Amino acid sequence: MLDPQTLSAITQSMGAAQQALGAFYGAKSKQAELRGLALSAEHQAAISRINARAAGMAAERAQMSGRFMRAMSGLRTAQNKSSQKASAAARGVQIGAGSAAEITATTTFAGEVDALSIEMSTVQQVEAARTEQVNQQNAERMALVSASSAKRSMRSINPWLSMLTTGIAAGGAVASHWIANSPTSTAEPAIRRPGEG
Repeated sequence: MLDPQTLSAITQSMGAAQQALGAFYGAKSKQAELRGLALSAEHQAAISRINARAAGMAAERAQMSGRFMRAMSGLRTAQNKSSQKASAAARGVQIGAGSAAEITATTTFAGEVDALSIEMSTVQQVEAARTEQVNQQNAERMALVSASSAKRSMRSINPWLSMLTTGIAAGGAVASHWIANSPTSTAEPAIRRPGEG
């Protein structure tokens, strides 16, 4: 049977070994966590890149749609003016004077207002899409920075070094306890009892 001091030293040694293994696997776990964060950030960057492209295409579509709608408005205005002139001519009204001229001017003005309204709407849609594109590009950059940071942190962790430093610290505590409590030791006991000087 082992004496209590030897049994205590063996138990402490096993505890030190467990601490060292715990440090090793704790560091491995932290590396895995950081690897997961880096992959997640890279995925988010890819999604943001896709969203930025989609927003850019939406801005281009809005511009093309605005041009088309403005052209259609111009055609409608021209068609209305032509219809008004034909109607006035059929009734024998002089086109460039009096109420016929006012009707034509009103139609021209309404067409211009419609064209300006279309232009303003187009500008708002394009600006909203461009703003979203910039936001998504910034989100991509931020995600890439996060991924890079997580990878750098992951590479800075050394599980073997964590195990070694923890093992040395725990082993040193075990060794000093063993030496202090050894029967041949001249060192002071590690634990002082009340009343001992």
